[in-house]
Amino acid sequence: MIFRFLYNIILTLFYPVVQIAALFSGKIALFVASRRDIFGLLKLKEVDKGTWVWFHVASLGEFEQARPLMEAFKKSFSNHKILLTFFSPSGYEIQKQYDLADCVCYLPWDTKRNVNRFLDYCNIKLVLFI
Repeated sequence: MIFRFLYNIILTLFYPVVQIAALFSGKIALFVASRRDIFGLLKLKEVDKGTWVWFHVASLGEFEQARPLMEAFKKSFSNHKILLTFFSPSGYEIQKQYDLADCVCYLPWDTKRNVNRFLDYCNIKLVLFI
């Protein structure tokens, strides 16, 4: 309980720092800008319809580890759709057009509201964190 409270306070205080840092760093600016319309993309890709499996990878290295799992999963369960989320811009920018995934996006900013909105909206039946 105390950990969650402290985590939320730190995250709330950290967010404006990240916004300011984005003015001076292209990579941080991309990190901030890319998370602005995640929910619009999820709606566009209809992640609330059908049966979805969520693969989350931090970056490109984890994506490469997850790729064979996604390929095998898609072969065995072709009626399931794949949601692929990234944390870092380096992986996302290279794989944002990955054709095996039905929706590729960033993981939303880690606030209670965003997490609940993400989980409530997406029709996810299985989650794999790599």
